[in-house]
Amino acid sequence: MRLYFYADEADIQSLLLRCSSLKDHKYTPSHWFDSVDAPSFSSLEEFAEDVENNTEVRMYFATPIDYKIITQGILKTGGKNIGKIIHSMNHGLSPDSVRIFFSRIPPENTVLRSTIDGFCETKESKRIFRELRALVTSHSTKIGDDWIMEGAMKKLKENYRLAPDLSYEPEYDVNL
Repeated sequence: MRLYFYADEADIQSLLLRCSSLKDHKYTPSHWFDSVDAPSFSSLEEFAEDVENNTEVRMYFATPIDYKIITQGILKTGGKNIGKIIHSMNHGLSPDSVRIFFSRIPPENTVLRSTIDGFCETKESKRIFRELRALVTSHSTKIGDDWIMEGAMKKLKENYRLAPDLSYEPEYDVNL
């Protein structure tokens, strides 16, 4: 289960507002430091604020609201935060989850691809994926295998680059 889509920052915030119609979901960051307990957001406003202000990896998991999240702790031995334990969530440990990966904030004149996916395909993860997919596709245009949300489409028409990632060659970009 995978959906690729392009969304500018306004599209992402709009999508998060539409997530409020999904009352039985909770959203958890993919990783965090310190606490063993997963820091799920207490409100969609808090979730939207985290996405908007996050300059690192903007990856989250959607799960049923009463779902027990199982995490994995790894000691950081390099890079930032050496010596701290990073706690993470993944599909293997939490099969009823669906990952939401919003692209990192791109440089000017670029929109990068975002993804919604689930790997375990349980009854619950399929349901959550279908609901999230409908929120994206109902406000998007399909070009090839990708869905282009309204703000990203406007930017495409204004000659912005819509790329899977900055490292990709231009032939992989979305074109009209």
